Amino acid sequence: QKHAKESTAYMLVYRRRGMPAPMCGSVAPQGEVLSRVEKENANLVRLQRLFKVHESLCEIKVFLPDEHQVAITLRLPKSLSLADATEEVRGRLLLGIDSEGLRKKLEHKDCEYRLRRYEFFSGSLGETFGGKESQTLEVLGLMPTCQIVFEARGQGEEEFAEHDDWTFRVGRWEGIANEQDPTPLRWERVTIRRGTGATVGALRHKALAVLGMPQESSVALVICGERGQGCKTLGGDNVLLEASGATRGAEIVVDDSDGTCQALEFFQSLQSKADVSFNHPARPDSSPFSLHADVRWTLNFAKCQMAEMLGVDAENIHLRRSARTPQLKDESATLASVGVSHGSTLFVGQGAPR
Repeated sequence: QKHAKESTAYMLVYRRRGMPAPMCGSVAPQGEVLSRVEKENANLVRLQRLFKVHESLCEIKVFLPDEHQVAITLRLPKSLSLADATEEVRGRLLLGIDSEGLRKKLEHKDCEYRLRRYEFFSGSLGETFGGKESQTLEVLGLMPTCQIVFEARGQGEEEFAEHDDWTFRVGRWEGIANEQDPTPLRWERVTIRRGTGATVGALRHKALAVLGMPQESSVALVICGERGQGCKTLGGDNVLLEASGATRGAEIVVDDSDGTCQALEFFQSLQSKADVSFNHPARPDSSPFSLHADVRWTLNFAKCQMAEMLGVDAENIHLRRSARTPQLKDESATLASVGVSHGSTLFVGQGAPR
């Protein structure tokens, strides 16, 4: 019998003649069946208890400043306060850290330390939880897992940086003489306090100090973006960082080369570099070849470079953006003008352009 909001089922039970009538209510399982049910119930209770414990914990991966590997991993109750969690991290570091300098610093009574949000893949520092030490890990959103950097400072050392301070990675320009890679071999982190003192001059002073260069050095501060994108020179010591075009977390190259700024020229040249894939004209369905090109090249020059790699006559091939697009007949045009950039593909066809 079915109704709008509920349904009722009826069951008719038969009993063979001669069998004993069951007791009122359900009949409990016996023997091996009972043993199996009790065992499964015990396992279920154990799993429920373990799941409850798992749900009450949060996993904290602790990094140390300027290190790229997890120092320690802890599982702490999400009901634990941030202050207690910080002490727990400090205790674990004292037991298992390899850095003798950090261990001595943490053992000193004047040492200050704290936890701070950290994003490993981008290397960016986040919230410092100032004034929130009594709040729980759950309230602070540090569950079910989080990445944290443990910061410590001894007496007389620089104050902790806040999340809206200016942080940069600075390195010394190695010079064009290093043909393999002129970019810095060593990077250091510097912090500039937010406010009216956050100027290009303050950054220059800090960068020279941390790199061990004389303060009277005549240097250029060059922002080096990914593949040269956004590279520029920071000028004017009195210019505020906010108005300089710099961004927090940027990599800054300190160039003390004489004459022109080699670092700026190098990073600007990267903007025009492009790896271009292309096919053999006899195998149009594949693009196994790659040309390290400059998008300022003409199509004719690029075609000659490809022909040399393919071992064919440049006069007997033509270029297209793809197999189904028109031929690129104006070979005096640059690669950039036809839309070629880093990672692009060009189709090489048989026959001269026509």
